[in-house]
Amino acid sequence: MRKFLLSTFFLLMLPAAHAELSVSTFSVNFYNVPVNGSYQTQSVFVQNTGAEVLNLEITNSCYDGFQVSSFDCDMALQPNGYCTINVQFQPHHTGYVGCNINIYDNAGDFDTVNVSGSGI
Repeated sequence: MRKFLLSTFFLLMLPAAHAELSVSTFSVNFYNVPVNGSYQTQSVFVQNTGAEVLNLEITNSCYDGFQVSSFDCDMALQPNGYCTINVQFQPHHTGYVGCNINIYDNAGDFDTVNVSGSGI
Protein backbone atom coordinates (compact mmCIF):
# COMPACT_ATOMS: atom_id res chain seq x y z
CA MET A 1 0.00 0.00 0.00
CA ARG A 2 1.36 3.41 -0.99
CA LYS A 3 0.82 6.51 1.03
CA PHE A 4 0.52 9.89 -0.60
CA LEU A 5 1.37 13.04 1.17
CA LEU A 6 -0.74 15.94 0.09
CA SER A 7 0.61 19.37 0.91
CA THR A 8 -0.94 22.67 0.19
CA PHE A 9 1.12 25.84 -0.08
CA PHE A 10 -0.30 29.30 -0.12
CA LEU A 11 1.66 32.09 -1.67
CA LEU A 12 0.79 35.47 -0.29
CA MET A 13 1.91 38.31 -2.50
CA LEU A 14 2.05 41.71 -0.91
CA PRO A 15 2.56 44.87 -2.92
CA ALA A 16 6.06 46.27 -2.77
CA ALA A 17 6.56 49.43 -0.76
CA HIS A 18 6.92 52.45 -2.99
CA ALA A 19 6.84 56.19 -3.00
CA GLU A 20 3.78 57.90 -4.43
CA LEU A 21 3.27 61.55 -5.35
CA SER A 22 0.04 63.37 -4.56
CA VAL A 23 -0.62 66.97 -5.62
CA SER A 24 -3.40 69.12 -4.11
CA THR A 25 -4.43 70.70 -7.42
CA PHE A 26 -3.54 70.53 -11.10
CA SER A 27 -4.70 74.06 -11.90
CA VAL A 28 -3.96 77.43 -10.30
CA ASN A 29 -5.91 80.37 -11.73
CA PHE A 30 -5.36 83.91 -10.51
CA TYR A 31 -8.14 85.24 -12.76
CA ASN A 32 -7.98 89.05 -13.01
CA VAL A 33 -5.15 90.86 -11.21
CA PRO A 34 -4.35 94.59 -11.53
CA VAL A 35 -1.21 95.34 -13.56
CA ASN A 36 1.76 96.26 -11.31
CA GLY A 37 -0.38 95.80 -8.20
CA SER A 38 0.46 93.64 -5.20
CA TYR A 39 1.62 90.08 -5.68
CA GLN A 40 -1.20 87.55 -5.38
CA THR A 41 -0.14 84.19 -3.88
CA GLN A 42 -1.57 80.68 -4.13
CA SER A 43 -0.11 77.41 -2.85
CA VAL A 44 0.13 73.87 -4.20
CA PHE A 45 0.70 71.11 -1.65
CA VAL A 46 2.75 68.05 -2.57
CA GLN A 47 2.59 64.88 -0.45
CA ASN A 48 4.35 61.54 -0.44
CA THR A 49 1.51 59.07 0.18
CA GLY A 50 3.77 56.06 -0.31
CA ALA A 51 6.00 54.09 2.03
CA GLU A 52 9.44 55.09 0.69
CA VAL A 53 11.36 58.36 0.47
CA LEU A 54 10.47 60.51 -2.53
CA ASN A 55 13.08 62.74 -4.16
CA LEU A 56 11.55 65.65 -6.08
CA GLU A 57 12.68 67.85 -8.92
CA ILE A 58 10.51 70.86 -9.70
CA THR A 59 10.81 72.83 -12.93
CA ASN A 60 8.63 75.55 -14.36
CA SER A 61 8.08 77.60 -17.48
CA CYS A 62 6.72 80.52 -15.48
CA TYR A 63 7.88 84.05 -16.13
CA ASP A 64 6.20 87.27 -17.21
CA GLY A 65 4.78 88.20 -13.82
CA PHE A 66 4.91 84.77 -12.13
CA GLN A 67 7.30 83.68 -9.40
CA VAL A 68 7.52 80.09 -8.20
CA SER A 69 9.20 79.12 -4.93
CA SER A 70 9.47 75.63 -3.54
CA PHE A 71 12.27 75.83 -1.02
CA ASP A 72 10.97 73.07 1.23
CA CYS A 73 10.33 70.76 -1.75
CA ASP A 74 14.02 70.62 -2.73
CA MET A 75 14.71 67.68 -0.48
CA ALA A 76 13.84 64.08 0.18
CA LEU A 77 10.16 63.86 1.04
CA GLN A 78 9.59 61.27 3.77
CA PRO A 79 6.58 58.89 3.72
CA ASN A 80 3.45 60.91 4.60
CA GLY A 81 5.54 64.08 4.39
CA TYR A 82 4.48 67.13 2.42
CA CYS A 83 5.90 70.36 1.07
CA THR A 84 4.52 73.57 -0.42
CA ILE A 85 5.00 75.24 -3.78
CA ASN A 86 4.08 78.92 -3.63
CA VAL A 87 3.09 80.68 -6.83
CA GLN A 88 2.93 84.47 -6.99
CA PHE A 89 1.47 86.58 -9.77
CA GLN A 90 2.01 90.28 -10.40
CA PRO A 91 1.24 91.02 -14.06
CA HIS A 92 3.31 93.66 -15.84
CA HIS A 93 0.87 94.12 -18.75
CA THR A 94 -2.76 93.44 -19.58
CA GLY A 95 -3.86 90.14 -21.02
CA TYR A 96 -3.77 86.41 -20.32
CA VAL A 97 -0.58 84.66 -19.17
CA GLY A 98 -0.08 80.95 -18.54
CA CYS A 99 2.68 78.51 -17.63
CA ASN A 100 3.33 75.04 -16.20
CA ILE A 101 4.97 73.72 -13.05
CA ASN A 102 6.35 70.18 -13.53
CA ILE A 103 6.96 67.95 -10.50
CA TYR A 104 9.17 64.91 -11.12
CA ASP A 105 10.05 62.17 -8.65
CA ASN A 106 12.56 59.33 -8.37
CA ALA A 107 9.76 56.76 -8.82
CA GLY A 108 9.52 57.84 -12.47
CA ASP A 109 6.27 59.76 -12.09
CA PHE A 110 5.51 63.38 -12.77
CA ASP A 111 2.61 65.77 -12.45
CA THR A 112 1.96 69.10 -14.13
CA VAL A 113 0.20 72.06 -12.54
CA ASN A 114 -1.22 74.57 -15.01
CA VAL A 115 -0.92 78.19 -13.84
CA SER A 116 -2.79 81.11 -15.39
CA GLY A 117 -3.93 84.65 -14.79
CA SER A 118 -4.85 87.87 -16.54
CA GLY A 119 -3.51 91.34 -16.05
CA ILE A 120 -6.21 94.01 -16.01
